[in-house]
Amino acid sequence: WGQGVGSALMARLLVFARKHGVEIINLEVRSDNLRAIRLYEKYGFRRIGTSPAFFKIGGQYVDAEMMYLDLRR
Repeated sequence: WGQGVGSALMARLLVFARKHGVEIINLEVRSDNLRAIRLYEKYGFRRIGTSPAFFKIGGQYVDAEMMYLDLRR
């Protein structure tokens, strides 16, 4: 953790997406995964809502944050 791997991957993903004409990226992330949410926000993703009980992990339901990035800007 904290070695910049996520940032490096995200930067490359966004270069690839723009190069290939991707205009919008939507994602879902566990609401309790604050580290990932901060990473996505760092790259311009915006939270657009919460989906309750989206994931079932180990018999327990976890909400998801829905996030959005518009690459047309």
